[in-house]
Formats: sequence, structure tokens, C-alpha cells
Amino acid sequence: MNIKDHFVSLHTKDNHQLDAFYCPSEKSSVGLIVIHEIFGLTSFIKETCEYWAHKEYQTIAPALYDRYEKNVSIPYDDDGYKKAIEYKQNALNLGSQLLDIEAAKKYLLKKGVKKIGIIGFSWGGTLGWLAACRLDGIACINSYYGTHIYQFKDEIPKCPVLLQFAERDELVSREHIEQIQQQHDGLTIYTYPAGHGFRCKAWCEYNFDVSKIADEKSEEFFRQNLS
Repeated sequence: MNIKDHFVSLHTKDNHQLDAFYCPSEKSSVGLIVIHEIFGLTSFIKETCEYWAHKEYQTIAPALYDRYEKNVSIPYDDDGYKKAIEYKQNALNLGSQLLDIEAAKKYLLKKGVKKIGIIGFSWGGTLGWLAACRLDGIACINSYYGTHIYQFKDEIPKCPVLLQFAERDELVSREHIEQIQQQHDGLTIYTYPAGHGFRCKAWCEYNFDVSKIADEKSEEFFRQNLS
């Protein structure tokens, strides 16, 4: 399948305009919003969009740093991590970021998508959780090692949720994962023998075998909730 990916402009309820990376999938009526980590709209996020587009999902990744600075793509190294932390602190506004995600949802609806899911990584996994709890019209969310979900564990998702965590994650403790599970009986959670960021090929903790298993879990989850 030839994926004609490109950047598009989104418009939010508060009159903000942001960029988004969009991958159409011919005749597909299901879509995914891909939410980036603190590193911005990187090549990994674009590759993730293309990966799911090849599986016949229309995908879109909103540039959530656009309110702070345009065209942010930070390297996955030690210096880049320090810079990314600074960017997140300066750009963090959960209300605004949820408006950006909602704008991505509306774009997919205009493209004929009937069911929309979310896949988020790290910081994006937390935003995915909040979108499941606070936004309407989201069919399901899949969070890879969401860093701050524990802080919002009292919120109630409006749709099915899949949480995938790393067992050697310095940012998410086993105790926090257990408390999230206790708070939400029946919530689907998987943990893997890996470190934070295991799905990103550019990150030092990338784990091919674990990524393959997690992607298989993701594909089944989306098939169940978006078909």
C-alpha cells in the first residue's frame, strides 16, 4: 500500500491552529490519533502513523508543542532528554492539549472515519488516558508506558483502555501500576520485562521482542474495539 502521508492544519475550539502528520488509508472508516512523547513530533511518531496506516487505519499525530514552538522534534539522547523535559514544562497545559487532540478527532471525522481510537507513548500515554476520561467520541485508547496516569487514577474512562507498562521503568513504579489496577477493576494492563520507551527504535531502551508482543496486543485490542 502506498501511504501518501503529509502535514495538515488543525483548528481548535479556542482558535488555535496546529500542524498534524496525517496518513490516509484508502476506504478506511477507522482511525487512530497518535500522541507523541515529550520529544515532539519525531520520526518515530511518523513511522508509527505509517505502521498503523498500512494496517488500514487512518492516522493523525497532532503537534502538541505548536502552542509553544513550531516544528519540534528533539533527539532521543541525553541532551535531548533534558531539552524535552524543559519543553514539556513550558508547554504543559492539559486543557489546551486535549483541545488539540479533539481537533485531530474532528479532522478524522471529516475524512469519513466512524470510529476513532488513540495510541499514546509516555507523556502521550497519559494524555490518551485523560482523553478517554474527559473527551466524548473516543472508542478506545492504548497507552504505552504512560508516565503520569497514576496522578489521574481517580478519573473514570468513558471507553475501553489498554495500558502497557515496562517492569523496569524508572518513571512508573510497580506500586503505582498496582494501584491503578485496584482503582479500576477489570482494566486491561500488561507489563513487560523492559525499560521505559521500549517501543521506540531511537531510544536506548528499545526492545524488539517486547515491542512485537505489545504491538500484537495493540492490534487485537483495536480490532475488538474499532471494527
